[in-house]
Amino acid sequence: MSFQGVKRLSAQSLGADDRVAEAVRHGRPAVFKVVNPDIGWVQKLHDASPDTVLIGRIVDDTLADKLSVAEGRAFAERILQKAGELGGIIRWWEGSNEAAKGPVAIRRLCEFERAFAERVQAEGYHALVGGFSTGVPQIVGRDSEVPWMGEWELFYPAMKVAHGVHFREYWHPHQLDDTWNAYRFEKWWPALPAWARAKWWLVGELGVDGGLAGEKHCGWMHYGMPADRYLDLLTGYARTMVQYPRLAAAIYVAGSGGFDEWRTFDIAGDVLDRISAEWATASAEPWGTPVEAEVVEDEVTEEEVTVTPQPLVAPQANNLIDKLAAREGTEGYTGRRSLDDVDIFVVHWLGAKGRNLQPDTVWREQTTHEDPDRPKFPGGAYHFQITQDGELTQLHPLTTVTWQSAGTDEVTGKHLNVVSIAVVIEPEREGDLPAATAPQAGEYRYTEGQISSCLGLYDWLSRRLGRALRVAGHYEVRPLTPEGFPSTDCPGPAWPIQLKPVLLDRDPDAPPLPAWEEATRVAWQSLIVSHNPDFAFPEKALQVLGPAAFALSDEARFDVGGTTWVRQLWSDGVEVKMLLTIEGQWGMDDIRVVPAPPITRGLPPRHLPAPRGLE
Repeated sequence: MSFQGVKRLSAQSLGADDRVAEAVRHGRPAVFKVVNPDIGWVQKLHDASPDTVLIGRIVDDTLADKLSVAEGRAFAERILQKAGELGGIIRWWEGSNEAAKGPVAIRRLCEFERAFAERVQAEGYHALVGGFSTGVPQIVGRDSEVPWMGEWELFYPAMKVAHGVHFREYWHPHQLDDTWNAYRFEKWWPALPAWARAKWWLVGELGVDGGLAGEKHCGWMHYGMPADRYLDLLTGYARTMVQYPRLAAAIYVAGSGGFDEWRTFDIAGDVLDRISAEWATASAEPWGTPVEAEVVEDEVTEEEVTVTPQPLVAPQANNLIDKLAAREGTEGYTGRRSLDDVDIFVVHWLGAKGRNLQPDTVWREQTTHEDPDRPKFPGGAYHFQITQDGELTQLHPLTTVTWQSAGTDEVTGKHLNVVSIAVVIEPEREGDLPAATAPQAGEYRYTEGQISSCLGLYDWLSRRLGRALRVAGHYEVRPLTPEGFPSTDCPGPAWPIQLKPVLLDRDPDAPPLPAWEEATRVAWQSLIVSHNPDFAFPEKALQVLGPAAFALSDEARFDVGGTTWVRQLWSDGVEVKMLLTIEGQWGMDDIRVVPAPPITRGLPPRHLPAPRGLE
């Protein structure tokens, strides 16, 4: 029996196959996908069903290793060349295929796909972006009515440019009811913004695949599944698609193209013939018409958000929005701003300039609406605050301009308060310090819970705003003193050592580093300064760094590419240095003295922990 939606349940081919061409001619499906198309096969399909929307894909398994704007444009040029060779018969083109998993990779994929879509569509073709593998992007609360769309939000900039989005959905034969692998679009569809739901959507590959359970990639025939059973699964999927008129799906695969590895996936024959019979009796159901439906932009609301940071990183934020007055300044203060203005993530410490607030007074400045040191600025100066145990609280909406820094941002030319998200962290202190005593350099550090919360907050903000923010400590953005020194210590000497390497990723497009340089990068990113260092390299340090050298961290081990490395942080009294070697290689020529990253160089000596005597 024919039913609505079956026209949009189609297939893809890996090569010319007369059985497939006949099924298309007989059924005239709404869409059909062609992998690595050649003119003869494409012309045959077009002649068989001129109204069927043909979708093209060029296979390039190396794309996952080179996701960038430049590579996106280069890939678009390859697509345009192929489209020209095919005489413009294929108007819709997919970008990458299963190239990204996780927030960092999805950010890079977004850049690639956006550049690809812009170039392809400038020539009058239609781009499908995404190509996400089964189960990707991840969402939080996938079993709840309204899931949190963190990884999808990272990809929104590319989706807004493109005409459509494509993704993969497979079942494992023993998990046919797993609605996270298949039918997962029903979970996140209600949470998509209106403009995203108005795009064209394609399940670019659909079917049974043993790869979901760690087995080799085998299709329905490998498991002895009867054709009737598989057909029931596929047509059931088509019935679900009825609710989503802009969604189509391509079964993998109709015609294995002579590739034996895909033979068990092939539906050419009885399964495809019976689907074609359904196509033939169904009414026409267009998909991907050249005139795009009007895209309804969601209203940009200035909602007061309770942060839900990336899972496994930070706890859910407390919410003090609307309970606090914002600290207002006379310079650069505008009260409200657009989220488009936000460009930099500024970290402060709680306790600078002699106000060493104790744990029981963490919220004093904010909750009393009174700063005793600067009474003309009542209220809270920061958007977020993190306690010593990593507890995160949002104090003001993202659209509120607070007074937390001075001067003009060199990049945007706007006042720093207009372009900054201000985050204040209460560092961990060594010992009990009098409340009126200014913190000494070696007495402050950041806990692992704070580092985790700070990273989770930064990731959430990047997703919320659709772009990566610049990162800076307060002293880095404040104007220098007349003598050329920073005008504040905030957020303290531990900031570049502990927090900043975590927040700043290495350029993903950079070539692989030599082994010891890669080990250096990992060592800096994993570094946690401790109070009682063991002196693993005293002879080397004193010989190379001089008699004034002192250790800043414990000896620590970490793995890079299966090799165990050992590192320890030292100072020569002016700059931070790292001593680095491979486990067991303790010769003087084996131990490298590695300069600190640029973020820690050139700081005045007072930004370093106080020397500790060697024992």
